[in-house]
Amino acid sequence: MMNRRGFLKVTASGFVYISIGSILGTRLYADDGRLFKAYPKVQLVDSVGKPILATELTKENPYIFNYPYNSTPCMVINLTNSTATDVELTAENGEKYI
Repeated sequence: MMNRRGFLKVTASGFVYISIGSILGTRLYADDGRLFKAYPKVQLVDSVGKPILATELTKENPYIFNYPYNSTPCMVINLTNSTATDVELTAENGEKYI
């Protein structure tokens, strides 16, 4: 069992490791070995520039937007029920993913 002092040491060590890694340019890789690339955060807006809120989305209606490139379609859906934490899906090529 870890006491409070031990927890703080582990947390501080992790923070220092992450900080030094980012300063030295440590690269992050995805599970498949490709280099992870972060894109800037964006806010979805309607046709007049008003931010779109999740509470305003019609239930079970897909909303399509492009991010991070104009050629990359994305979809957001306001589901009526929560999903299980690990849902196995199948891509068009038959590959399974969670």
